[in-house]
Amino acid sequence: MAAYSGNTECLQLLMPFPETLIDAFNRSLLHYAANAHTSDAVDYLLKNFKHKFDINGRDINGWTSLHYASARDHDDKPCVDLLLELGAERDIPDNHGFYALDYAAVTRLTTSAINISI
Repeated sequence: MAAYSGNTECLQLLMPFPETLIDAFNRSLLHYAANAHTSDAVDYLLKNFKHKFDINGRDINGWTSLHYASARDHDDKPCVDLLLELGAERDIPDNHGFYALDYAAVTRLTTSAINISI
């Protein structure tokens, strides 16, 4: 919930994290942070614990953190940019064959869609 809400202060209090922290949906803290309403948690997790998170890890639906960041109903260009900068792959389809760009287009995140397609 700390990652999902984007609460970096709470994440800091929960330190240290276990080596692997994956839930029953095969989601890591990074998946939940990418779905939060702020890029702060993604920034904190990736810059402080990059070795512990598979930035291209897929959940049971085939979604990566980039899918979650791109499918937000509001534009958070820094989150998408950060994921791309740190190695998120644009060409990973989910279980239905949709890419992060497809979700960005549907949610009308035009700036994110442009960045993902470049």
